[in-house]
This record gives sequence, C-alpha cells and structure tokens, in this order.
Amino acid sequence: MSLLEPRLPEPLHGMQVHVWRADGIKPIEIGFREQILLGAREPEMLEFVSEDATGRFVDENAYKEWARAGQVMIGLARNNQLGGVVWFDREQDGRMHTQIRMYESMRGQKLALPFLTVAHQVVVRYVDTEHGFVATIDEQNERALYVMKTFGYAIESALQNPVTMTYDEY
Repeated sequence: MSLLEPRLPEPLHGMQVHVWRADGIKPIEIGFREQILLGAREPEMLEFVSEDATGRFVDENAYKEWARAGQVMIGLARNNQLGGVVWFDREQDGRMHTQIRMYESMRGQKLALPFLTVAHQVVVRYVDTEHGFVATIDEQNERALYVMKTFGYAIESALQNPVTMTYDEY
C-alpha cells in the first residue's frame, strides 16, 4: 500500500511511504527486502545494530524466518529506492516494539523524525496499540536517541545498553 504524497509532511514531499507485512510477497516488497538486507551492512548499521547483519538480515532465509512474526513494515522511498524503514512487532506484554533504520541515501537529511511520525500515524490506525510502544536503542546511537526522545519516547531504563524507551500516547 502506498500512501499519497500530499498527506506527507513537508520534509517528505516527493517521497513515498509504503506499508506491508514483513512476510509480503509482492514484487515491490521483495525488492524492499533485498534493500533491507543490503542496508544492514552499511557502516553505521554495523556499528549500532550489528545484529541486523549477523542475524535477522544476514540473508534471505534469515529474513524470512524473522518475518514469520508478521511485523508491520513502513518504508520511506524515493523512486522505489528504500531510504528508511520503521517496523513494529508485538512484544509478549502487548506493547509494540518499534525499530527505525535510516539508510545512507537518506541519512542526515532530517527525515527520521517526520518519517517516524508518519509511521506511528499509520500503525495506530491499523493495529491495536493500547499497550503502548517500546524501543531499544544503543546508548552510543545519539541520533536515534534524539529522534525517539523528540518524538515523545521516554527513557525507561538507561542503566543498561541498549537503552529502553517507551511511548504511551496512542
């Protein structure tokens, strides 16, 4: 599903926001999957979320195994080139676990916060979020911590790495 561009906030004009289940099989979803696998190997991703490249996104089979949980994927793209992805998956306590990745092609352009905002708007519209959201962020990943705090996530536990942040305004 592609959202209409006019709904997007100013910094995201000219881009597309796509929503799909992680286990989707449409050609564009498969293309995005391939881009996610490549994005997991970017230097900044290896620094802060190395488990992507060594675990869930190490190859197509690992991705498919991970995707069996049916995560809600929201991608930010320009001409079908994925520049960022937010995904939500259900924790055992009912909260939605939030993950955001901004890839090199769109990193550093102040797109993460408006993209996260749109992703939240989409997920609360289609998924039960009454138990709130939780995110885990590497304590050294200042950009991600800043984006999550600015959006409204609060630090639940900073005494461990990764930092646990929660968001309950749904």
